[in-house]
Amino acid sequence: MLKYLITGFEPFAGIDVNPSSELITYLKSQENHRFDFHIFPVVYEQVNQELKKLSIENYDFILMYGLASRSNAVLLERVAINWIESQIPDNSGCLINSEPIELESPPAFINRMRLEAYISKLSHAEWEGEALEFKISHSAGAYLCNYLYYKVFQRNPRCLFVHLPLGHDLQRLENLSRLNQILLGKS
Repeated sequence: MLKYLITGFEPFAGIDVNPSSELITYLKSQENHRFDFHIFPVVYEQVNQELKKLSIENYDFILMYGLASRSNAVLLERVAINWIESQIPDNSGCLINSEPIELESPPAFINRMRLEAYISKLSHAEWEGEALEFKISHSAGAYLCNYLYYKVFQRNPRCLFVHLPLGHDLQRLENLSRLNQILLGKS
């Protein structure tokens, strides 16, 4: 049986609800625990500590979710860059500005998954209520989402980071659950 890890992040930067953690909580209640789930804190050092505890290399696929509060679309992230350039501190108050994630590592990892095929499948799926928009993004940013993506990709390239727009009502969560099934090839 294939082993999957699905992750999200806690709220941060004055945003009361992070749809990625809401999605993880919703999936846990719906999925009968066929997957492993994890909600990361929005704290650089704690992400490092928790990654050490997770057996990232042992998963067949890792699907990570985060919030892109300025986007109206669901973004499938193509590139994880080896760079932190935060405009806001993490939840512990740590502000890292302009430094590599790993000194002796590649400047970026490029996800070679057929993201275009996923975009096509997602765009043609039927959604309840407000339709979701899907795009490929070529930068996961330079904050904790990118930080996690880079760290995970470095240890297990069988992964994808997906940025979600704001919104977390039940209908949106049901649609995001369907999104999760499509991305994992379960629909």
